[in-house]
Amino acid sequence: MRRQRPAPAAAVLAALMLAPLLLAGCGGSTAPPPFTPGVGGSTGSGGASPAPPAAARPDPVTAAGPLTKPPFGGNAQVSYRASAAGKPAQAAALTAGGDFELAYLYAQYTGGRDDRWTVYASPKAVRTFRADLAQPSVTRHSFRGRVRYFAIRAYPDPATRGAVDVTGCFDDAGAVTTSLRTGQPDGPAVPANQHYFRYTDIVARRGGHWVVIGNYPALYYPQAKECKP
Repeated sequence: MRRQRPAPAAAVLAALMLAPLLLAGCGGSTAPPPFTPGVGGSTGSGGASPAPPAAARPDPVTAAGPLTKPPFGGNAQVSYRASAAGKPAQAAALTAGGDFELAYLYAQYTGGRDDRWTVYASPKAVRTFRADLAQPSVTRHSFRGRVRYFAIRAYPDPATRGAVDVTGCFDDAGAVTTSLRTGQPDGPAVPANQHYFRYTDIVARRGGHWVVIGNYPALYYPQAKECKP
């Protein structure tokens, strides 16, 4: 499976300086609803039909409103499990971070065609992440198999007042990249350790609700030892 959001080159310097990326306001005034799975939930399988080939896919979804549950096909199983948060701000950030992660992963699953993840991110973050989704490594591919998010927690961001870092482990060792056209395995192999990494999203309250305003570079196994089962 292709890698999740590669950090832009500027992100490496920003992380070293403990400075957040992509600070900006949100793009709407209505708070997006949380995903149905929520904390400790999962989505995928359940008898749903496999994802259709590219020729059968609809046009990109850009104005359908928030994505309340990612409709992964039966060929993908996605689980998301977060720890409980003791403080209201951290709990809200955990929900917002989960909403964004699952919606963005679904956008990758559709070859970048579904845009509903954008309601969970600030405008500047949207521009950067949208550029990532426009890469051929995304637009020509989907994936199948199992993807796991786990060991997810929240804590105050060290550089931005009021922001919360939502960090968790991502494991796609049970998934394979497939051709969006044929549905068959496709794409270059990646080193085994790159199937496990820790991601960190920067989440802040903007315009009345919590959105992802940026991210720090991923930390791969074996540096992120806790992320390999």
